[in-house]
Amino acid sequence: MVAGIGEGVRDVTVGDGVMVALPHGGFAEEVVAPATSVFRLPEGMDFRTAAAFPVAYGTVHLALVHRARLRRGQVLLMHGAGGNVGRAAVEVGKYLGATVLATSGSERGLEAARERGADGLIRYDREDVRDRVLEITDGGGADVVLDPVGGDLFDASLRCVAW
Repeated sequence: MVAGIGEGVRDVTVGDGVMVALPHGGFAEEVVAPATSVFRLPEGMDFRTAAAFPVAYGTVHLALVHRARLRRGQVLLMHGAGGNVGRAAVEVGKYLGATVLATSGSERGLEAARERGADGLIRYDREDVRDRVLEITDGGGADVVLDPVGGDLFDASLRCVAW
């Protein structure tokens, strides 16, 4: 909640629910933040969701838009799609027009990805990720891989990346 505002601030008022994107120092009960870093909560968003939103979506935006330059028609392979970053990546990937293949080690994680629009679901603890990606893409592979899991999934990803 906004406790006070500085001179010239027009986008929020005292009492508004907000989220703040700071480079550091945000894990506190109260912070002083520049107005450009403060965003009014969308209707229906609770504070718990707002606390994670800039981290998950900021990470995904940087990875998919700025680094990978994911484009419409490409295939995104998202590992760990049931986690915060994974769920955000499925949504952003779909928004950007990609075909999104989501992996998870649980049915709950796959269901979260399905609810967010994933086009293909792979249970990585029960299926061969490489084989499934190549099957789903008719041998084309994934154009972009976002892998917060690592380990064996990283190795499988290297074997199913598009040329």
